[in-house]
Amino acid sequence: MGISSLIPYITSKYPSLIVASTSFEYLAGRQIFIDCNSVLRRSLYGALNKTLEHRRSHYLRGTKHIDIKALRGHILNFAARPLMLLNSALSKISDIEVVFVIGSLPPFRSKSYVNVLDTKDSRILSALVDHFEGRSEYKLCIGLRQEDVLTISERLMDRRAKVKIREDNIGRRCVEFCSSPSSYVLSDDTDVIAFGAPNVIRNYLGKTKCSCINHRDLLNAMELTRAQFIDYCILSGYKDFKVPEIYPGRAHEIIKRFKTLEDFFSSSFYVTLFNSKTGTALLKAHNMNLDEYTQQVLNFKALREELDIHKDFY
Repeated sequence: MGISSLIPYITSKYPSLIVASTSFEYLAGRQIFIDCNSVLRRSLYGALNKTLEHRRSHYLRGTKHIDIKALRGHILNFAARPLMLLNSALSKISDIEVVFVIGSLPPFRSKSYVNVLDTKDSRILSALVDHFEGRSEYKLCIGLRQEDVLTISERLMDRRAKVKIREDNIGRRCVEFCSSPSSYVLSDDTDVIAFGAPNVIRNYLGKTKCSCINHRDLLNAMELTRAQFIDYCILSGYKDFKVPEIYPGRAHEIIKRFKTLEDFFSSSFYVTLFNSKTGTALLKAHNMNLDEYTQQVLNFKALREELDIHKDFY
């Protein structure tokens, strides 16, 4: 999720910025927004695999009846467990504001895939039988529909959790909800760092052991302003932004040297990158010259607006 190169670069270049923790006590008096979709992306497939493995063993032993509604319920219970544990752990912290933010997660959009949570899909029963008997006409996948989101939300609210349901880009919504530089976002989506979440908690897997990155500390370590960090994230591949021969270290060096993307794009160094084999192939694939590609494909100003949240924090 997000800019794949960002965390490996931070980890290798600035390991001290990733602060490990085995407790949530430091969140006392703070505000934290939970990117439920980030947690569920991990837990849903684990829930799917374990549930199907268990149900397949029953099927092969002779229990041929398949209750698809019960199967859905079991998968959702299993997938939501890390969120329930998180709610339980955070509810013990004094003077903390916790908000769970959740939205739908679309499955693979292909006729050969069947979403096991979609009990209204007429193909699901035959797809499950095929899976249990080792045939593969359909492939099973998993995705959260609106009714699944409501089911998980209700279970959280039954435990007195505060939940916000949003349509898309849940990581961004979490960052938008932050009201001060002391706010936290729990998410493994690296885009929340690009969006400027003040503090990001990562690697939560149902236990209190996780890690945290402070955005202001990150800017100071990289010797970049917030505006320059946004340009760095764009150049590093935000939303598949492509400039040839760019890797995290080089992107960082370029922004420190040229200060802005405008100055980089007007430099001779930028031109040399497109004279490479990779650069030539990229222009050929788009059937454009360099000026056309820069102006029509590299729409960095629009991306800047997307990433420029909470200017007043930095």
